[in-house]
Amino acid sequence: MSTQPLQPSAPQRKHGRVLAIVIAVAAIAVVGIVIGVSALNRPTPASQAAAGQCIQDPAGSSSVYVTDCDAKDAAYKVTASGGTDCTTVSGTTTTYEDLCMIGLDEDPSISLAGVQEGDCLSIDTSTEEATTTECTAGTYPVLKVLTDVDDTDLGLLAGNEDACQAAGVDNDAYTSWYKWNFDYFRSDSGIDLTANTNDLVFCLGDPQP
Repeated sequence: MSTQPLQPSAPQRKHGRVLAIVIAVAAIAVVGIVIGVSALNRPTPASQAAAGQCIQDPAGSSSVYVTDCDAKDAAYKVTASGGTDCTTVSGTTTTYEDLCMIGLDEDPSISLAGVQEGDCLSIDTSTEEATTTECTAGTYPVLKVLTDVDDTDLGLLAGNEDACQAAGVDNDAYTSWYKWNFDYFRSDSGIDLTANTNDLVFCLGDPQP
């Protein structure tokens, strides 16, 4: 009587395929976990920072990232995320790309961003630096706030109408203007740049009695 080789039963062959598929799925899952962890550890570019977060110093660097505000490399706190008009955001002194920021070692009171008509400025006669303050004796009332004003529109030549007059400020109350600008950084150079126009010009009246 001849003996025939034993053949694997159908269930045994099916089991082998299922096991191979399970191993393959597990391998894919491990790869996915590795990729996911790598993505989580990737630093967030400064351009994606939200208000309240801090970023590294843009000076001298083309790659700037979000960092913990307590970290040694933290230099600026974001006051408003990208796309915001920084002239309206109180406490802003600096811009990086389109982020509004203030240096971690800066006093928010030195910022004139967000000053509105009816507010008052205190101007140091020795340094000519202005700060926003309560409208008390000696402070200058803000009659109008202008943005993006070129120096050529400030009536620097005798007899020229300045931007405040052109904007319709009350000539009987208007006595002087004060210009103020943000510090600027750009990612392509990483250095401080000076704008050709003034970010803010304040049309001022006589000092308060």
